[in-house]
Amino acid sequence: MRIVNREEFLKMPAGTVYHKYDQLGIYGSLCAKWDSGGLTNDWNYMELTGCIDTKDGQDLMDALFEVEDGRDYEFHLNVIQRDGFYDQDQLFSIYDTKDLNRLIFKLIEIRDGMMLKPIENQG
Repeated sequence: MRIVNREEFLKMPAGTVYHKYDQLGIYGSLCAKWDSGGLTNDWNYMELTGCIDTKDGQDLMDALFEVEDGRDYEFHLNVIQRDGFYDQDQLFSIYDTKDLNRLIFKLIEIRDGMMLKPIENQG
């Protein structure tokens, strides 16, 4: 994982997996950069954690109220959003292939009930 500034991030290809970053640490959702869509200082992205899937034109607020009332929901992995914050000082934590493989492995362990010790630095 490495930290890059906005200028470098905007040059990265679609499919770059990232979190926004500040000096206090990583924050926000895990996202995949989609593209810049012809935008000059902006980009589109796909949130990988937690977009609620509204079905059949259901209002998002109604869906959120249902979730708060304990109803199960699916999260949507194909929602493309635009960032549009234009924070020139924003930093980004970029996941490389090794980071993604470690994350996938850990998710599989959790799914399969194999809560093993935390992954040590495997260099």
